Amino acid sequence: MKKAQKVISLLLTLLLCLGVMAGCQPATQSDPGGTTAGGVTPDKSSPKETTAAPKETTAAPQETTKGTDPEPEKILNLAWHSATGTDAMMESPFSDTQSLYHMFIWDSLVKLEDGLTRAVPMLAESFEFRDDGMALKFVLRDDVKWQDGEAFTADDVVFTLKLAGKLPKSTHKPIIRSIKGGEEFIDGKADEIEGVTANGNTITLDLVIKDLTILNKFASVPIMPVHLLGKADLAEADKYTDFWKHPIGTGAYRIDEIKYPDYFTMVRNENYWGTPGGFDKALFKSYQAGGAETQFAALISGELDLAYGNEINDISAAQNTVRQNDKLKIQMANDVNYRRCFVFNMVGGTDDKYNDIVRKPEVRQALNLLIDRESIAAFYPEQGLAMTTQLSPTSHLYNKDIPEFKRDVDKARQMLEEADFDFNKPLRLLYYYDDQTSADVMEVVTQNFAEAGVKLEPFLAKGDLSAIIYEQKNWDMLYGAFSSNDPVLNYSVLATTEGSLAYLGTDPTYYDRKPYADLFNEYFATATDPESVKKVCDQLQVLAAQDSFLLTIYGLRMLFIYNADKLVVSQNIMNDLPTSFGSHPHLEDWKLK
Repeated sequence: MKKAQKVISLLLTLLLCLGVMAGCQPATQSDPGGTTAGGVTPDKSSPKETTAAPKETTAAPQETTKGTDPEPEKILNLAWHSATGTDAMMESPFSDTQSLYHMFIWDSLVKLEDGLTRAVPMLAESFEFRDDGMALKFVLRDDVKWQDGEAFTADDVVFTLKLAGKLPKSTHKPIIRSIKGGEEFIDGKADEIEGVTANGNTITLDLVIKDLTILNKFASVPIMPVHLLGKADLAEADKYTDFWKHPIGTGAYRIDEIKYPDYFTMVRNENYWGTPGGFDKALFKSYQAGGAETQFAALISGELDLAYGNEINDISAAQNTVRQNDKLKIQMANDVNYRRCFVFNMVGGTDDKYNDIVRKPEVRQALNLLIDRESIAAFYPEQGLAMTTQLSPTSHLYNKDIPEFKRDVDKARQMLEEADFDFNKPLRLLYYYDDQTSADVMEVVTQNFAEAGVKLEPFLAKGDLSAIIYEQKNWDMLYGAFSSNDPVLNYSVLATTEGSLAYLGTDPTYYDRKPYADLFNEYFATATDPESVKKVCDQLQVLAAQDSFLLTIYGLRMLFIYNADKLVVSQNIMNDLPTSFGSHPHLEDWKLK
């Protein structure tokens, strides 16, 4: 069991995700519930009223010839997303990657290209697997400086790995567990990660198992400065205000001015090691109080140049917005890369209303039969697809031997009666998307359940979503999301007690993660063998359907809206962003007209 746990890795890519499933968005993880891993964090942004204006740039104007006006500063206007709010400090990318500012300010060792499938050098100028895949070596660049002028070194990478293992809400713990001594470090049995070796500008990682997917996962790990964050307790470092009040990185842009809780600005990093970014300045404005409508209004008025996230991801609302401003365009992913799901609370909450009947697999299977997936997916024309597994029916990895889903109220009622289901005790369904379509989905599901005599009480969670979902846990079912460039990895959350599905608990009577762990050990070791990957994927889909901890309802092609009259960026980049912190942003190609 211990050995199996060591090797679980997941991508939490994000956006969105269950990220807190948070992320979900919460969302990155994802949603708080992330991506976790693979997850997207909940997007609760809307503009606040403010009379303060961003300060003027402090850069001295360039010399110009007489009679020639200086070229006006080009500013990219974006939304400031944060699951933890914008009142006091910036959010940590180790638990919340909703905002694009993360990829502006921080770099990782590698980034992903070619549809998020191929790792390319970033802070690491080269990398290679050794010892038949049991070791991974990174050679770091020697020309990188932090935005305060300090040199970037291997010590920063070692510190970041320790941070990823100790932060309670870190979405990267599975990566650390895959390194020799990582589990002992996370559990407090060791002060260092045994398998991490630094020698000059070289980092070598000794792995506990052959994992051919681990390199790509490092694309989502932002490297942090030990000379600033090293003063904090590792377990509390994401709350270390001396740093998060005005964080720095090694990225192409640095934070210039912050006015909590209204906005912050970013300008080019004059010490950047790579090609400078393509725009002068970015203004991130908080949209924390008004919901999706305020962001749509800001797009129409020209206040926002790019908008995305859970609340924006509605094709009907997006099309209505674009009709009111002909400069706006909708960018939609080529394939389903975002999945809405129901998950179950297997551990109970802090009140006395927990309905422990959901611990029975036959009850979860019966509830699954009640859900009208087609009607729910139809709320998203051109965008939604009814699904029964994390793999799209159009994917070559989809298990076609799984019977086609058919809603069956009579069978569900019979199964519930045989399981001694108490039809007088309601099930509480938590959701955190405050758009109208999500409210409509809740009405459909409530009616679906009522047809079998099941009382469902949906409620919209507001406030600290992470605390509501993971600490209070006063809910029986949760409506959240997964987002990952590798949908197979969405199942990896079922193989670990950490991450977005931590509320499944550790009691093997109700939830046995070992079968999932064993399958993922095989997946990681054979990730380049198509036949082996297909075999593992087939087994994962069957196992997940039997357990029904995670009910996939529908998938969405993610979308975002941008001002094409102002923002110029390549189509390939638009396809990848903003769904993953791990994607290469190529900020040098972001141009403003």
